[in-house]
Amino acid sequence: MNTPALRVSDISKHYVTGEAERLDVLKGITMEVAAGEICTILGASGTGKSTLLHIIGTLDKPSSGEVMLDGRAIGSLSDKELARYRNENIGFVFQFHHLLPEFSALENVAMPALIAGVAQDVALSNAKKILERVRVDHRKDARPAQLSGGEQQRVAVARALINQPKLILADEPSGNLDEENAEALHELFWEVARERNQTCVIVTHDKRIAEQADTRYTLSDGTLTQDA
Repeated sequence: MNTPALRVSDISKHYVTGEAERLDVLKGITMEVAAGEICTILGASGTGKSTLLHIIGTLDKPSSGEVMLDGRAIGSLSDKELARYRNENIGFVFQFHHLLPEFSALENVAMPALIAGVAQDVALSNAKKILERVRVDHRKDARPAQLSGGEQQRVAVARALINQPKLILADEPSGNLDEENAEALHELFWEVARERNQTCVIVTHDKRIAEQADTRYTLSDGTLTQDA
């Protein structure tokens, strides 16, 4: 049996409040996602979906438990190693696109490649190709404030893809879009992920989106269950 692209083993996360009370956000989360699969995590706001995604993506650390990506325990990496691993292997798409306002769409998409040490002309050329793939290359010179919400999220998807990551993590990627743009974004997301055989984990509160995935989980009260 092949090693899963992602394995989360008994992950827990808690915080201590100002009153020295313990708040358990995640309670013994275990899940697996095979290479090339699209996985969704369904749950209401405030259930810990974003916290779990941040731990998987190495943006946060669990209180206990282990995350393995392609058989590698990422908790054993130093902060410097984690930053490099994250930039080269994980693509993020957030609900709020987090594009850099002073740069064009093309420059925003190229940024992770430039950080990874790719030559500027190559990074910009690759960024243009990906913008074409997500059908927003005609807006490559526009800054984020000049783009519609749907265009901004397409640029964010392109940026997540620039380094050809093994794993794409998306946190309510269409949460700020109207129904028509949300549907178009998810169709595109699915299409590109299938085409590139990329592993995706998408957190959402939308049951319609969740039902389209290969593997589906529901997060409630800090515990995760796999859907049939």
